[in-house]
Amino acid sequence: QRHLTIPCEMCIRDSIYFDTTFLHTGMVNYLAMLQDYYYKKFYNPLFKRTDTPQKIDSIRHILPQTAHTTIQKSTLPPPFKEFFLAKNCDVGLEMLGIIPATESIFSDFKTHYHRSSYQDILQKRYNKWLSVARGTPAADFTGETPDGQKLSLSDLKGKVVYVDVWATWCGPCRAEFLKAKELKMQFEGNNDVVFLYASVDGD
Repeated sequence: QRHLTIPCEMCIRDSIYFDTTFLHTGMVNYLAMLQDYYYKKFYNPLFKRTDTPQKIDSIRHILPQTAHTTIQKSTLPPPFKEFFLAKNCDVGLEMLGIIPATESIFSDFKTHYHRSSYQDILQKRYNKWLSVARGTPAADFTGETPDGQKLSLSDLKGKVVYVDVWATWCGPCRAEFLKAKELKMQFEGNNDVVFLYASVDGD
C-alpha cells in the first residue's frame, strides 16, 4: 500500500492519509473522512470570507467554480484530485442544479476525466436536473387538496402555474409565505394564473 501524508488542521491527528486502496475499494468510513476533508478544505474557507446570510447567498452560485479552481491548483495525488473534482461536481449539482458554474465544472471534468468511474454517477445527477430544466414540460404529479379532492398538475394545463414545494418543518419555506401571498394578490381575479402549494410532509 502506498500512503501520502499531508498536514491537515481539521483532523483529530496532525495528518490525513490518502490511501488509493481504501479509495478504490470504496471503504465507507474512509470515504466519509474524505468528504469531511473536502468540505473543510475547499468549502469552509470560502464561507469564512462572509459574515452575513445575505453575503453567503450572494456567493453560493460561484462556490462550485471557486472550489474547482482550488482543487485543480492543489498538489493532491492524481486519484484524489479526480475524486475531489468529481465530489465538487456532485455537490454543486445537488445544491444548485444546472447553472453556468455547475455546467462549466462538469464539462471540464468530462474533458479531463472522460474515462473516470465517477462519470456515470455525475451524468445521472445531471440528467435528473435536465428533466426540470427551463423549457422542459413539467412532470405530472397528483396530490390531495385540503378538502380531500385529488388534483393533478395536468388538470391545470393551459394556465400559468406557480408551484411552491414546502413542508411544515422547513423554516425558510414558511418564511416565504408572506411574500408568496403578496405575489398572489397581484394576480387576484386572473383565472389564467394558479398558485399551487405542494406540501412534502410525510403524513
